[in-house]
Amino acid sequence: MRTIWLIFANSLQRMRLVLGASLAAGILICVMTALLSSLASLAPSFNDAVKVGYVDNDGSALAADFERYATERLNLELVEGDAAYLNNELVEKRISAIVEVPAGLQTAVLERSAGALRATYMDDYLNKVFLQNYLELYMGSVTTLAAAAQGDAQTLAALLEEARIESAPVTTASLDEQRVQKDRSWTAFLTGSGFFAYIASLLVITVASLIYEDRTNHTFRRVQATGVSGLSYVVGVCAAAFVAISAMVVTFLVYCALSGMGALIPLGIFGLLCCAFVLFCVGFALACGLFFESRQTILWVVMAAATICSMLGGA
Repeated sequence: MRTIWLIFANSLQRMRLVLGASLAAGILICVMTALLSSLASLAPSFNDAVKVGYVDNDGSALAADFERYATERLNLELVEGDAAYLNNELVEKRISAIVEVPAGLQTAVLERSAGALRATYMDDYLNKVFLQNYLELYMGSVTTLAAAAQGDAQTLAALLEEARIESAPVTTASLDEQRVQKDRSWTAFLTGSGFFAYIASLLVITVASLIYEDRTNHTFRRVQATGVSGLSYVVGVCAAAFVAISAMVVTFLVYCALSGMGALIPLGIFGLLCCAFVLFCVGFALACGLFFESRQTILWVVMAAATICSMLGGA
């Protein structure tokens, strides 16, 4: 046991670069996780008004009713201006679309001829679906009221006002702040965990290089000549590598516990999984150091394995 401890202490001293990199990476992951969990931009606001360019070329009661419908019912922010200004706003994506009430639309509706609101979009597919659906729904309702008005503009205006007054009220509720914060924290935790897995796999390069150096310098044979068994050497070196890489895990877990993420993530189970992954990294480093014939081979094999496995794991 004393022999294993001596090999462990000596190997840990040689791996101080790995230990320092592991601690630095752990602190960096904690900072990144804290920043991500505090960014409000990760939770989109569904209560913000959608900006839409608006052109009224009709000036009728129907156009006035549509304005009320768009602002009061759909929570749209109507941006008015000339064609050049609105087209520029649309290209710059400061508005989602341009909606136009063409001249003679109310007359066309009353006469039951073809007439519809015109809309111009860019590549905002989601807002296009949202707006087009409600524009068609509104024109369908207006067409029904126009049929009841029997071609009379004043009757149509009265029906539109009556429909507005008697329509069911629309209520909105803000997003649950606690739920939003949980989603942000969970996203930040997943990102931090992914970086831990990738950085831990890259630290394999340094550990494997140390084992490779012991093999090529015949250090292992000289240790065996002193009566130390191969198992003691392997256990001591692997234990040192495990402690060096695990420093990153401990740092990250301490941050998660102090930041209250333990209410979202079972930190005990996560810690065991991280330890299992670190153990795999140590075993992989041992295999690379013992079987490959050059540092370049170790470097490229570890890089390839880390990249491919991260992609397969969804990182």
